[in-house]
Amino acid sequence: MATSVKKFTLLRRVVTDYLQKDVLRTGSFLTRWRFFVNKHSKFAALSSTASRFRLGTFLTSTLVASRGIALWSSSKPDTETPKPKMADNTDAAIMEESDKLYNENKPLEHYDFISKHKDSKNVDVLWRLCRACRDKAQMTATSAADKKTLTYEALDISKRCLEINEQHFASHKWFAICISEVGDYEGIKKKVANAFIIRDHFLKAIELNPADATCYHLMGLWCFTFADMAWYQRKIATAIFGTPPTSTYEEALGYFKKAEETIPNFYSKNLLMLGKTYSKMGNKADAKVWLTKAADYSPQKDEDQEVVNEAKKLL
Repeated sequence: MATSVKKFTLLRRVVTDYLQKDVLRTGSFLTRWRFFVNKHSKFAALSSTASRFRLGTFLTSTLVASRGIALWSSSKPDTETPKPKMADNTDAAIMEESDKLYNENKPLEHYDFISKHKDSKNVDVLWRLCRACRDKAQMTATSAADKKTLTYEALDISKRCLEINEQHFASHKWFAICISEVGDYEGIKKKVANAFIIRDHFLKAIELNPADATCYHLMGLWCFTFADMAWYQRKIATAIFGTPPTSTYEEALGYFKKAEETIPNFYSKNLLMLGKTYSKMGNKADAKVWLTKAADYSPQKDEDQEVVNEAKKLL
């Protein structure tokens, strides 16, 4: 412990001395360092403002891995396959109506409908309630207080899913999503520790259902996030947290490709991430192929249009 403190103190002194003319004159060391990193993050290659991995973001916003989860907007298509076996006609009707409202992009009506069934013992009903909670929480009209309430509500429901059936892939998938969403309220060290938990549950979900393209995509985002950490960010994270999660672009690419093989063209952002990952790996030819596919994608929702715009910019 003493050695770690000495290392961090030395690192802070070196950084402060080196950057003394370029950081804020007031505020804590961490505040001044974050100011410098954010100020100069414009030099990050092949990275848009939305996708830059800034130290400020790492320390103050949702868990690092949930930069990926932040991309899982409520408009993202769900690929829960195969269709679950219905416990009875009542559950079947609930699930059918839930999917209908979700696909029609009616988050308020969806939540109001399925929240009436929060006492269900059917995992296939409960994970849909998690989805509805998250969709409502992501609405701009939702207050900060309500967002927090919905976020923890979804986490509690996802825990119940695991208790009811830990051999159901959606139980692990939605627990991983929900535990990442509470990162804004849990503190820095907890966020980093949760990154490992998130990874393990996504991998378990893939093991239980290799046919779900979404899980491959989300694992790809997890890997891309940590592979994309700059050396100085990793140094700071290591000094503060010990051993942060690590990954490579090759790992991320493998998951994005598997998602595309499972359900071709299922999600505009998967096309974009394939292009961005190839770019990071220096493969310009393949990057251009996938970025072109993303740029030519026919937008169905606002998120798709954002993807098209970013792909065109990168091209």
